[in-house]
Amino acid sequence: MAYYRRNYYRKAPTQEGWDDARVEEIKARLAKLGESPRLTPKFTEVVESFTKFVEEKRYLTSGQENFLKSIEEQVHVDTKWEATFTDAMREDMIIAANYYQATCYFGRLVGLILSDDKYIPSERDYEKIVLNKYAQKAIAAHREPAKWKKGERAVVRTTARQNDLEKEDGSKLPYGIVNKLHNQTVLIVGEEGGPRLYKTLKVMCPTVPTMGIFSIEERKLKKYRGTKKKK
Repeated sequence: MAYYRRNYYRKAPTQEGWDDARVEEIKARLAKLGESPRLTPKFTEVVESFTKFVEEKRYLTSGQENFLKSIEEQVHVDTKWEATFTDAMREDMIIAANYYQATCYFGRLVGLILSDDKYIPSERDYEKIVLNKYAQKAIAAHREPAKWKKGERAVVRTTARQNDLEKEDGSKLPYGIVNKLHNQTVLIVGEEGGPRLYKTLKVMCPTVPTMGIFSIEERKLKKYRGTKKKK
């Protein structure tokens, strides 16, 4: 004879609505968040959802309250943090924002930083956009002086690949052109503007004149030693 175990599900108790004072206090906190320029699109959806929920149910769950507090900590101005925000930190932040402007990351934050020279992000946002390893690498590369000066010569390494090159006019490179540049001498025209992961120079190659001026990372170049004189 088969026995079947009956499953019993206990219904969660219904939470009672808050009094008017607490409901209005939560509504005011949500409204204040909604007015902040630091509120991300993701958090905007959460705030709108919480506002609708508290209007209908007249309470927030403990999980929702904790999340609301977390959003407030990330969004609202921290006077202590802003007091310690230095010009050097702002400089790093602007370099990082310019670096990320060419990517699909931190779009909202990049816009806020580059459109307002007095903008101070939250501490968490600053850490995200400035202190990550890619931004730190771009900041270091941007500040590092170029190994070659305008008018000097260098040689293209054989490790250079097609996607390491970028034509000044933005036109597409002929397939396999990089093979003609390996071990060829290039003339340094200048430094590529804007922060990048690696210091990048503008060069031209006399032996491949059809390339015109193009960009290449410094690490793909090596020292020019000149032509050896025959004895």
